[in-house]
Amino acid sequence: MVAGTFDIVHPGHLHFFEQAKQYGDHLSVVVAHDDRSQKRLKFNQQERCWGLGVLSMVDTVVKGNDTNDIFSILQMVEPHIICLGYDQKIDEKELVQYIEKNGLDIKVVRCKAHLPELFKSSLLK
Repeated sequence: MVAGTFDIVHPGHLHFFEQAKQYGDHLSVVVAHDDRSQKRLKFNQQERCWGLGVLSMVDTVVKGNDTNDIFSILQMVEPHIICLGYDQKIDEKELVQYIEKNGLDIKVVRCKAHLPELFKSSLLK
């Protein structure tokens, strides 16, 4: 499983998805709710989900919720592995604590960057 805003899908995201796909045979992509984004979005959640759903490497697209409990989606998706983007701003320690506290069997890995000087969402907007 991967999660993010994915407002403008670029080669860095595709590389991220390819890395994540190497950890299993099914890739679920959670698309952040519009209200959770701290950035001005070009596309709404429905449009972002559609854009990801047409990618052959993505098996399931899941709409993220608008609650403050960002980890609650794990109960629904039930991933075996969560792949985090190289620059994804998430407290890994807090994520691991949530996983342990809720008795979930999920491994957390941090993926590598793919030409971050070229393919970073903040540079492409």
